[in-house]
Amino acid sequence: MTEIAFALVLLTGAGLMARTMYKMAQVDPGFRSDHLLTMRVNLAGPKYDDDLVRMNSFEREAITRIKALPGVKSAAFTGSLPIEGQEWGSVFVVENQPVPERSQIPAAAFNPSSPEYFQTMDIRLIEGRLFTDADRDKTPTVAIINETMARRFWPNESPIGKRLKQGWPEWETPWREVVGVVADVKLNGVIEKTPLHVYLPLAQVPSSGMYLAIRTESDPTAMTTSVKAALHSIDPDLPVYMVRTMDDMFNRSILPQRAATILLTAFALVAILLAALGIYGVISWGVVQRTREMGLRMALGALQRDVMWLVLRRSMLVVLVGVGLGLFGAFALTRVLSSMLSEVGPGKTPLLFGVNAVDPVTFIVVPVLLSLVALVACLLPARRATKIDPLVALRYE
Repeated sequence: MTEIAFALVLLTGAGLMARTMYKMAQVDPGFRSDHLLTMRVNLAGPKYDDDLVRMNSFEREAITRIKALPGVKSAAFTGSLPIEGQEWGSVFVVENQPVPERSQIPAAAFNPSSPEYFQTMDIRLIEGRLFTDADRDKTPTVAIINETMARRFWPNESPIGKRLKQGWPEWETPWREVVGVVADVKLNGVIEKTPLHVYLPLAQVPSSGMYLAIRTESDPTAMTTSVKAALHSIDPDLPVYMVRTMDDMFNRSILPQRAATILLTAFALVAILLAALGIYGVISWGVVQRTREMGLRMALGALQRDVMWLVLRRSMLVVLVGVGLGLFGAFALTRVLSSMLSEVGPGKTPLLFGVNAVDPVTFIVVPVLLSLVALVACLLPARRATKIDPLVALRYE
């Protein structure tokens, strides 16, 4: 009974985590993570000294040389990578809309990006246009926003042509015209809520620390050496670090859930096996102890199905009591899982995602599955009981 209850608790936890992994797999991150190599470069130092012209010159030359490498489909610079978390967040003001109280002024993730960024990440354009090489430091300042931001501030009209500015209302920052709307991208982890997101032309915003994203035709890790060589051919002293694939970053973001799923599943399988062996052993021992009684029943005319039902009825009663106790323990476990927080990305996210702590599917399937396993374990000794020879049983002991 205790083994059954314990197995049910572990199996319920494993079921909830499996459902969580399934729900996470259905999440659309807003970009395509395969064949993407990423790395970070730093343009700091006296050679650049926050000189926008020099930074832009380096970035254009780097993109040109990297795109010329065999096996490279596209390359781009960006201030923040999806999943990894935003590098720059700021309050902002929308033109021709009431300015809320200071504590209620909205904030967004601001992301300087080169024109090739959206193609490289395969981020879908919904309305308007993407950045071009014409969006430079001497041209009108522009911005691209995500769907979430468009729905919030311009729910019943097109945001194209509207204007916003980064910073507090009294700041003298330039107004930026919205020229495009792109699909939402999971910026702060796979299961985090999509933030308001503003993309800025990299040529209009000086930034020394940037990420480089390269979409390749084959294994992205095989391009690491040649990409680094292309960068160092422009600047031999350029720091290049944090070299990773986007798939690795994606998998790392769901590592707590995956680890919990594997751990609970392993324990649950062991617990089910032990419970089945325990049930089989107890029922087999009970059949041996009651051999004389069963032989007498069959000698008096009891049918084989009657003997089998007698064994199964008493056995399954114990199983059902164990399942009932296990359900109480499972309810307690789900409360723990739903409140547990794991470090994922820049913030803390719950271990369960898209699944209620008392998930009906899990709490129906798991007891049924465990009961079926227990029934199979009971059937073998019950069937053996029907094979007892009444004459041999009556001479028993």
